[in-house]
Amino acid sequence: QELSLKRKLDNQTLEKKYEIIQQLEKGTKPAHLSRQHGIPANTISGWKKKADVIKQMYEKSVFDPERKRFRAAVHKDVDDALLQWFTNTRAKNLTVNGPLLMEKADILAAKLGHSDFKASQGWLDRFKKRHNITQMHKTMAFRGEACHGGKKSKDRLTVLVAANMDGSQKLPLYVIGKSKTPRCFKQTKVLPCDYDGQSRAWITGDLFSAWVKKWDRKFQAEKRKVALIVDNCRAHPDVPGLKAITIFYLPPNTTSKLQPMDQVLKVYYRKMLMRQYLLHDEKKAQYTPSLLDAMNFLRSAWNNVKKETITNSITVQEFRDYIDIDKDVVTCTDGMITDEDIISSVQSAQPSISACGNDNEDEEDADEDLEPIPSAGEVIEMLQNIRRYGSFVGDETVLDSISNIEAFIFK
Repeated sequence: QELSLKRKLDNQTLEKKYEIIQQLEKGTKPAHLSRQHGIPANTISGWKKKADVIKQMYEKSVFDPERKRFRAAVHKDVDDALLQWFTNTRAKNLTVNGPLLMEKADILAAKLGHSDFKASQGWLDRFKKRHNITQMHKTMAFRGEACHGGKKSKDRLTVLVAANMDGSQKLPLYVIGKSKTPRCFKQTKVLPCDYDGQSRAWITGDLFSAWVKKWDRKFQAEKRKVALIVDNCRAHPDVPGLKAITIFYLPPNTTSKLQPMDQVLKVYYRKMLMRQYLLHDEKKAQYTPSLLDAMNFLRSAWNNVKKETITNSITVQEFRDYIDIDKDVVTCTDGMITDEDIISSVQSAQPSISACGNDNEDEEDADEDLEPIPSAGEVIEMLQNIRRYGSFVGDETVLDSISNIEAFIFK
């Protein structure tokens, strides 16, 4: 019986091909290299014909040296544009992570006319392999690149997130910042979220108790009985005297698995924040969001969280890059309260009147420039541009929203 034997393909790495090309250029015969490396002579001859391409890929780090196949991107113009943006961004020593790259890829694809393009985690992995990009300390960088990360911002917010089990009722977000009376609130009559100030932007037992009691009064007036499930934290004490709410505590270290709702919010918030950074980067303008900006992003992000998302308890692993960014940030006292914290808490609870008779503004915001409030005419002009954009992309919901805003302005 005759057997037809097929030679098993033994794909070689880019580094191996480059090494053999160098030996060929030094005058070594393909037959000799074939015996030396155990690679068919015709394969080596094929590499010789593509020597310029292989050398360029290796020397310019277009592909990872360990790669064996050189599959080009489906949307090569998007790939090239993103690589150029990434190169320029890293040249400025700015931090770039996976979600930021995917968001920028989507923006570039839209500008290049690829409405069917959507960057995914798999696409990102292939892009990194194609261009020899690796994860360094808190940023992505070209392999071998000297990497020096920037300073991490010290600005922090703590956000209390609550919704019912089927996601049909989402309570307003409760935001805690460092400033009691932030300067950026000066021209604002209505805040996008409930807000309180605490010296370290932490949730404390007093703040949590006050929040629970407020909602207990509301639920009692509605004749409702509510089970409030919270994570096991010392800043979430038992609140006596509740009429409508009963508090239940999750087992320690299980919050991310049993109640990932705060992580869901963070996904949407990070996405909105990254879009702002990218838009300002495109204009070559520096962008530092104010506390009010962050609260507006949080409100929009919370509105974007669908009830199905809450019901299904979204998979944490899918958004690991977003979620883990600030996993080590302390957000509650958890037994670490100091004398200074107690004194500060007591002092901040006292009304403070300046010589002019106005509430003192926090010193940390004293240098913050307040943008002037736009006039009604300027807002209408902005809406006209948004209407044109809505007509261009063919989204009727945008047009309806603009009409509602215009009705509000002219009433």
